[in-house]
Amino acid sequence: MFDLVRYPKHAGYLSNVATVLAELAEGLDGVDLVRVADAEGEVAYAQRLGYLFDLVRRPEPVQPLAEWVAARAPKIVPLTPGRPMTGAPRDFRWRLAVNDDVEPDEGVG
Repeated sequence: MFDLVRYPKHAGYLSNVATVLAELAEGLDGVDLVRVADAEGEVAYAQRLGYLFDLVRRPEPVQPLAEWVAARAPKIVPLTPGRPMTGAPRDFRWRLAVNDDVEPDEGVG
C-alpha cells in the first residue's frame, strides 16, 4: 500500500490508488500499517495513504496510523508532489495540502 502512494504514476495515479485501497481496506490491520510506516521512515507516505483511506470512507482501519502521524507532528505536505500547494485546501488530520482531484471509481466510498 505504501508503494502505491510512493509511485502513484506507476499505479495509475491517485484516483486508481484510492480505488484499490478501498478494496483492500476490509482485511487491513492498522497496527501492521504502523509497523510498515515505522520501517519506511517517510511520514509523507503515511500522510497520503491515510488521506486516501479517509477519502474512500475507510477511516477505521487507519486510526492507529493517524495517531502515528500526529505523534510526529509533520509539516504539511502536498497530496501530489510537484504540484503547487498555494491555495490548496488543507486536511489537518493528515497534514496535507489537497492539491489534486482524486476521484475513485463509482461505487467506492
